[in-house]
Amino acid sequence: MMRKNNVFCLLTIFLLSVSVGVAQEPPAKKSGTSSEAKSSTESKKPRISSAATAEEAQQKQQAKSPEQADPKKTLPPTEAKPVKKDEEIVAATIDGEPVMLSEARKAFEEAISQQSRAVAVPENIKEQMWAGNRDQIVKATVNSHILNKEAKTAGIEVTDEYAQAEFNKRLEFHLKRTAQSREQFGEQIQRSTGSTLEEFIKNQVSSETYRLGLLHALYLEHKYPDDFKVTDEEVEKRYQENLVTIWAKDAKVRASHILIKCEENVTEEQEAEARKQAEDLFKLVKAPDADFAAIAKEHSGCPSAAQGGDLNWFGRGRMVPAFEETAFAMNKGDISNVIRTQFGFHIIKLTDKQDAHTIALDEVKDLIANDIRLSKIKEQFNQKVEQITSKYTIEFAELPAITPLTPSTPQASPRIVPVPKEVKTEKVEPKKVEQPINPPKPDPNKPAK
Repeated sequence: MMRKNNVFCLLTIFLLSVSVGVAQEPPAKKSGTSSEAKSSTESKKPRISSAATAEEAQQKQQAKSPEQADPKKTLPPTEAKPVKKDEEIVAATIDGEPVMLSEARKAFEEAISQQSRAVAVPENIKEQMWAGNRDQIVKATVNSHILNKEAKTAGIEVTDEYAQAEFNKRLEFHLKRTAQSREQFGEQIQRSTGSTLEEFIKNQVSSETYRLGLLHALYLEHKYPDDFKVTDEEVEKRYQENLVTIWAKDAKVRASHILIKCEENVTEEQEAEARKQAEDLFKLVKAPDADFAAIAKEHSGCPSAAQGGDLNWFGRGRMVPAFEETAFAMNKGDISNVIRTQFGFHIIKLTDKQDAHTIALDEVKDLIANDIRLSKIKEQFNQKVEQITSKYTIEFAELPAITPLTPSTPQASPRIVPVPKEVKTEKVEPKKVEQPINPPKPDPNKPAK
């Protein structure tokens, strides 16, 4: 009955898209100046060649004969020279100011590092991500440079207090949507990352990716104040759209159990032996000061034994009928009698219980409004950034090809932890809980026991 942890690495996907931008394919050069000004700018600075600085490109251009010289063509890299490191390669220029490839790599590494706090990303997977997205990351880094400059000029900055307050809003919204307490979420973070909730929050709030996301969002709201306003009507509509799927909470319970495996097609002697073992364990867990978790770890035949028999939270329809009916009829702290299912004999301990309820609009109104605001920023981000960067002259270099990694022993894909949606809420379909053992398909011709 092990379940996959529904754990969220908060905000990483959205913050990465906002902090470095969801880059679109720009032309090789773009400028908001007049054609005469653009011509003047181009005559003052050369195009950047592959794996070379602007200065080196100029030197190569001068070394050509008059017949060969063509300022519109990108020069190929010189094979005789050693391959340059990222910190030596100019990836782009903004009004003649260089943006090094190493800066784009640093932004990429920071985003991966933040994600890796919830999931270990193998080195070969990371390098594949870099190779496949390098051009977009460079373009996004250029956008980030410009947004940082514009925000500084406007006097906008992200304080520690604002960063923490904004994170708290997003965390609270996630907890409300998932009907979790802070303690429950902390347990999931601990199991998935090995960090305490406090450590997790500290790492998230202090990350450069997160803070750049806040800075760029604040600047867009400053520059386009009317485009990101949220009305009461929008909040009401979003709440009603998600009333059944998100805000109406079904009853659920949290239970631990001990399983003595015993399939249905065993002999009478084997069944009697398994039942006796379960009944002996029942007497053991009912003894004063008995440690149910420790007994489950030692004797249970379910994979959940490693967690002391803990099955986490589950709603109706997630367990086999006999197990579900028993669990939902219990009160918190109760220990059931021995029950029989197709998997064997169970002893259930109910560790927590939540009745069905609906979260009122007033309770989540401000959180929904903030969520809609973030949705609008994300949806309009590319368009707004295009408007802001159009007044700059941007040139992108033809970067050197990336050498493919040497094939090695295949590594398992990282176990990605879902990310809480701090943007538009969508219908969330419940997932089936894995049961102790895959039950055999019922035979319609065989009477149930």
